Amino acid sequence: MLDDDRDTVLLYKILVRKMGYDDFFTCFYGPNEVLEHLDKTRDFPTVMLVDINMDIMSGFEFVQEFESKYKDSHPDTRIVILSSSVRESDKMKALSYRRVDEFISKPISKMKLRKFFIGESHP
Repeated sequence: MLDDDRDTVLLYKILVRKMGYDDFFTCFYGPNEVLEHLDKTRDFPTVMLVDINMDIMSGFEFVQEFESKYKDSHPDTRIVILSSSVRESDKMKALSYRRVDEFISKPISKMKLRKFFIGESHP
């Protein structure tokens, strides 16, 4: 998960832990932190939840950077945009990116969050 709002991240961490998926959930507070992590890891995420509105780099800018750096090396990583925005233009822009699978308005439900873990090895 990439979101610069620490309170939001904390809520999702608690929810994910209660669901039993915390071994499969990593949180980052800034786009550059994620990009640095991705440059160093071999264990690439299958799904990334990305907030649109962040200070340093918007979610849209992050997706552009992600697509340009990793489109060939990690073609199976899906991105889900999370946003408090309900503007249709934000949704359409998000879905115009090749890697963006879905646009979800916050808050995300437990059921929707669970579907991102289905298929992962979990207890």
